[in-house]
Amino acid sequence: MTAILLLCCFVAPPAPPADPFLEASADLRQQETVTRRADLVVEWERLIAKHGNHPRVAEAMISLGHLLATEDLARDPLHKEDEAGSLAWFRKAARAAKPGSDLWVEAQFLVVARAMFANPAEARAMLKEIVARRSDSLSLIRVERELASICLCEGDQEGAVRHDRNRIFWYKHDPRKVPADPELRCQVDTEIRSACGGITQLMIVMPGTKRERADRLIQLSGEYLLLPTLQLEVERALKQLEAMPESVTFAPTLAVSPPYDPPPSTGVSRTRVALSAAGVVALAVVGCGLFVLRRRRRRALLAQPQ
Repeated sequence: MTAILLLCCFVAPPAPPADPFLEASADLRQQETVTRRADLVVEWERLIAKHGNHPRVAEAMISLGHLLATEDLARDPLHKEDEAGSLAWFRKAARAAKPGSDLWVEAQFLVVARAMFANPAEARAMLKEIVARRSDSLSLIRVERELASICLCEGDQEGAVRHDRNRIFWYKHDPRKVPADPELRCQVDTEIRSACGGITQLMIVMPGTKRERADRLIQLSGEYLLLPTLQLEVERALKQLEAMPESVTFAPTLAVSPPYDPPPSTGVSRTRVALSAAGVVALAVVGCGLFVLRRRRRRALLAQPQ
């Protein structure tokens, strides 16, 4: 038996050679909290130039884009947010990644989330390309989320509601969209819950009387009684609507800039749900609600004559 074990030790396959690019990338990520950003930017650019043909070079471009998107003046007075530089590297990552790959999809979404405010048409074209190359449930429901956000940028409330409805009824209309992988299922579920909050907050500031807006919320609730998140969000929205004025002006969100989306420790980032319609609309709703609460007394909405 001992002889067999010794033989196995001698014939065991050699360990795969280390990848200089991946080792250098990991080292630079570890330095992000202790090294000045200006120095890190130079090191990332050198690494990208040296390994421009590496199949995962887009990861380094995305990391550099996130680095430029952060602002940490307390640690480094020169560490200011560089939106233009960040977007430029995300665009390079989208071009460098293999079309249709996970890296490519991530880079596309990073560009879309920032380009939609200045160029909605470009963002729509990129989302169309994602749909053409990917068929997985998570990528497609994220496309619906970004389309809702683009509609909000354009002042198209009905369009935003339509895309949020698509997310809410994602499983109901097509059970085959339920991912088999538990992690992916969790992420898709998060998108659905986000849509519930986004659509209800949007509905309470859309045109129409308070009664019409309330009826629309109640109708939505009745369409999917088996989704607890939707029922809770509708109930919350009705309470908010009760304290609001009879008419509300919807404020377009063209001037809003997307918040920074920090990358997770695992490598490729996932854009936060904050970029969804819920995040965009919530700002307008909260401000409106605070204004109204100071000037309007509470009234029972459903007691109003129809």
